[in-house]
Amino acid sequence: MKRSIIFIIVVGSVIGVMASCRNLVPREIKPYLSDSNALEQELEKIKTKWNQPAIAGALIEGEEILAVSAVGTTLFEGQHNVDLDSRFHIGSVTKSMTALLLAILAEEGKLNFEQTLGELLSDIPMLPVYQRVTLHNLLLNRAGVIPFQQIAFEDPDVIQQLQEEFPLRFPDPHEQRRGVAKLALNRAPLFPPGEKALYSNVGWAIAGLIAEEVTGQPYEELLNEKIFSPLAMHNTKVGGWPASESDPDQPRGHLVDLLSKQKSTKLDPQPLDDEYVLKPWMNPAGGVHCSIKDFALYARETLLGLQGRGKLLSENGYEKLHSIHLKVEIREMYQGIDQKGTVNLGYGWGLVPLKEGSASVAEGSAGTFFAGIMIYPKKNIAFAGFTNAGNGMMPLLESLYKATGVRLY
Repeated sequence: MKRSIIFIIVVGSVIGVMASCRNLVPREIKPYLSDSNALEQELEKIKTKWNQPAIAGALIEGEEILAVSAVGTTLFEGQHNVDLDSRFHIGSVTKSMTALLLAILAEEGKLNFEQTLGELLSDIPMLPVYQRVTLHNLLLNRAGVIPFQQIAFEDPDVIQQLQEEFPLRFPDPHEQRRGVAKLALNRAPLFPPGEKALYSNVGWAIAGLIAEEVTGQPYEELLNEKIFSPLAMHNTKVGGWPASESDPDQPRGHLVDLLSKQKSTKLDPQPLDDEYVLKPWMNPAGGVHCSIKDFALYARETLLGLQGRGKLLSENGYEKLHSIHLKVEIREMYQGIDQKGTVNLGYGWGLVPLKEGSASVAEGSAGTFFAGIMIYPKKNIAFAGFTNAGNGMMPLLESLYKATGVRLY
């Protein structure tokens, strides 16, 4: 049976930001774990409690990665153990990387967030209404473009083009993104741009295309050059799933209900030749997979960057990414979710008010893995983790609390 994308969770949509809207009274930070052995013991307990195939996590304090661990198996009830080099898919946490890439290009003078799509994509035909949309509004999901979020709510002809036609017609990811942009920007907007927010994977693909257009380099190459290589993230890849026929011992994803808080008794791993795969045009929206060691390096850079000690971007640049640019109703942002409350949006991050400042949160899943990252500059700590099952939200919440003492719910 053909399976297709259901939706990719945006920054803070489930773990941090939705939880923070429930009249939360922040708790004091209690002592957190201080070494990898202690973290491993906690992750083993959490993996068993929530019946996860594998879970990995990392705790960072300032410049030091205090603890990093990966426990479990690549397949549910399998025999091959994961390790610190095993890659997990991070879904929409990729959006925070796309936003960082754009911020780096802004500091290089190649673009700015107030430029319009008409200026940044001058050789792509588009309706006049889109020519005035700023990159700022695009990154806040306020462009009015096709969401490609939950396909049950969307035009089936458009979905067919995005999932099947464009990937076949344009083997090159850059050309796919150009095709997607031409399609999206020549359809009437779903609402007047700038008036509301609707989470859009297509919008983030267009953001990746903008990076390509202003540099003349592929998005995938830019991520490696501007982010992964400088941070020594040498076990990070863009596109596809971690496991493949050429690399079968990487973790497999397990497709389950993204929003379920229930423990699954049986999880079915994806086959190596699974037809369910995110198309290359989606890479800026959710195409990265990496090891927990690399995920920790990314979290550390973000924490240090917000303290003026980052390698990739100025302190002002990081603050722009992690400022609250928009407060939006959850019901408005996410199709089919009847949840009260608001989401605080930065560029690629959700901002959760806590007792001392705020925490930046990003999560992601395409239904087969679940990844989460929290940066808490005022406490000088960060946590990053993931599981290889789509219902990993609650295990990661518990891991975060055990490691840092921070509750986001």
